[in-house]
Amino acid sequence: MGNQGKAAAIQVEASIKSRYAQQSVKTGFAFGISKKHEQQNQQGQQEQEVKIVSNVEVKTPSAPLYEVKLTSEAKMPRVANRWNKERLLEEALRLVFNGKIEYGYEQSSNKQTVQIESNIFKSHQQKQAVRQSPEYEQCQQEEQQGTALSPVCEKLRHQAASVDRIEATLRFPQSVVQHSWFAKLGEAAKAYFLVQLNEQPSSEAPTDLQTLKLIANVSRVGQEAQLQSLYNGRQYQVNKHLQFHKFFRILIFNF
Repeated sequence: MGNQGKAAAIQVEASIKSRYAQQSVKTGFAFGISKKHEQQNQQGQQEQEVKIVSNVEVKTPSAPLYEVKLTSEAKMPRVANRWNKERLLEEALRLVFNGKIEYGYEQSSNKQTVQIESNIFKSHQQKQAVRQSPEYEQCQQEEQQGTALSPVCEKLRHQAASVDRIEATLRFPQSVVQHSWFAKLGEAAKAYFLVQLNEQPSSEAPTDLQTLKLIANVSRVGQEAQLQSLYNGRQYQVNKHLQFHKFFRILIFNF
């Protein structure tokens, strides 16, 4: 399997003057992306693996080199049935995204790491909702008339190829969860969704304070979402009407 890759690097140097001294700050940024040729996954589907690496370095005369490194890997499926709505609907589409942010001083043995593991996929509920939709019935009539490329059929195929569920797990270092701003951020989120928020104990929620689970279920047309956060033995759920269809097109497959 061959690889296709691109890389770029930028270095910026600035001088900071004060009444007593002048210091220079050097910042370097490197970014690389590589793509592997398509290959079959365990389900027999074609998928492409994309890896992204970026590195930011900051150097001052009075401190060691400080690094922030991001590494991520995504496995993106390739739709095999573009025109057959039944096969397209049954196709098990899944996007896997895993990432890691590592930060700290270059020679430090105590660098901190934030990790994310996520799966974005088409659920059984999405398949059912599409089959029971008005667009499905209208498209069947269009197909019988020989107009399978009509706008309503195109809309239906879009829905049939859409993923609707996100499951993500984030793991934070101890130093982050112990910081006061971490708790304040959680309180701010609860205040923002106060009217829609449903909070209750959950046996599925991690009791580890460094682990946060997020689940999102998006409606068939992408305008409503159910958001769940599982943390510290509790579940926080929000049902909210959102204009998710514009944002979610980044995460679903438009064909």
